[in-house]
Amino acid sequence: MKNLTFGPLILLLALGGCTEAVAVGDLGIIGLTRTREMPPADTSYSIPAQETWCYRTMADTECFAAPQDVPPSRLVNVAPQYYYPMTADGYRARLAGLRPETPAKSGEEGGF
Repeated sequence: MKNLTFGPLILLLALGGCTEAVAVGDLGIIGLTRTREMPPADTSYSIPAQETWCYRTMADTECFAAPQDVPPSRLVNVAPQYYYPMTADGYRARLAGLRPETPAKSGEEGGF
């Protein structure tokens, strides 16, 4: 019974010595062949920021890809945040597509 327990244990210990030499060799090869600088990020698969205009309705909030012709008081949120119009005139200008709204300053909230 003793041989059945120690046999596999001795075999595992013997094979464990071989893997250490292989691991050290692999680490040496990796260290010699790796590049010193990381390659630049691949942005070809990045999705550009998309406008989302969310409005209050009688039921749930509904979101659209462009401003809708509704009263500015129903506007809940705009993403990205710097598209959020700060005034009712700014909302009407965005609705008409006349000029982009200037980015909001930090700490400033959009309101009408």
